[in-house]
Amino acid sequence: MYEEIENETLLYERLLTLTGYVKLKIGGRWIFEHRYIVEKFIGRELSSEEVIHHINKNKQHNNLDNLWLFENEREHQKFHIKLKRYGYYTQPMLTAMKNRWDKYNDKEEITIN
Repeated sequence: MYEEIENETLLYERLLTLTGYVKLKIGGRWIFEHRYIVEKFIGRELSSEEVIHHINKNKQHNNLDNLWLFENEREHQKFHIKLKRYGYYTQPMLTAMKNRWDKYNDKEEITIN
């Protein structure tokens, strides 16, 4: 599938991996769609240490409102441990989730449908 992204002339090919993630082929290289969305939003490439969490656990739902950037796998796992312990999002988790993109608030949301 080839589509235009926003007003850019960038064309990409999409595929669904066996693990359920969406990948895009951009400029001859494959990248996970969720990582691409976050990179475009924050205006820089993600490091290999950084982890993107799908809030609703749907690996194909890559809108920014469903993505959460963690500094590294350790922080991501700490989040999952808390979630497993409580069985739901606690108020501090909900506050952190609501404010997760605030430092990038001058950016517009990027989505790929």
